[in-house]
Amino acid sequence: MNSSIPNSATACPKCGTFNSPKMGACTMCGARLPWADALQNVLAQQRQHQADQAAFQAQQNRQATMQQAGETMENIASWVLPIVGVCAVILVVGAVMLAGAKGGFIILPVGLIVRLIMASFWND
Repeated sequence: MNSSIPNSATACPKCGTFNSPKMGACTMCGARLPWADALQNVLAQQRQHQADQAAFQAQQNRQATMQQAGETMENIASWVLPIVGVCAVILVVGAVMLAGAKGGFIILPVGLIVRLIMASFWND
C-alpha cells in the first residue's frame, strides 16, 4: 500500500472512483484511501507551522508594544519633570517671600531642593 500523497486524482482501491489527493476517504464508498495517514501528517505539520508563526508574531507584537510604552513614558518624563522643577522653584521662592513679608524665618533644606531641581532638569 502506497502511503505517499499522489499528485493527481487517483482511483479508490475498493470501488475504483477517482478521488482528489486532498481527500482522506473515498467520496463514493467512504473507504479510507492509502494516502490518508500521509495527508493527516502533512496537515498536522501545516497547522503546527501556522501556530508557531502566530506565536512568534504575538511575541513580536508584545515586544513592540512594550518598546512603544517605554518611549512614551520617557517622552512624558522629559516634559513633566522640568515643569515640576520650575513649580518647586516658584513655591520655594514664594514661601521665602511670604516668610520675609511676615517677618518670620524659615529654614529650608536648600541642598535637597537644589538636588530635586537638578534631577528634574538633568534626568539620566
